[in-house]
Amino acid sequence: MDPEISIISTEKTEDGWECIVEVKGNDAQTQHTVLVSRDFLERFSFDGPEEMVRASFRFFLEREPKEEILPMFDLSEISQHFPEYEKQIELYV
Repeated sequence: MDPEISIISTEKTEDGWECIVEVKGNDAQTQHTVLVSRDFLERFSFDGPEEMVRASFRFFLEREPKEEILPMFDLSEISQHFPEYEKQIELYV
């Protein structure tokens, strides 16, 4: 079974958004706080921060277990660990 990705809440901040994400699998769930800056989101063609966060978690889950995803991070930092992120992220919508 593929993990279920839920955006629990999204709060607008001065610079963008803060999203609380739950990832549920067969055995357990994880929770993550994800920051999305307005500038970073505008570089892509997503409908909003929730769509980009969900796509980012699909991208992550193809590469690592949910337990290895940091509990808090900024989406703009992903490409430091996965150089292909920015070129591939829109494929995960």
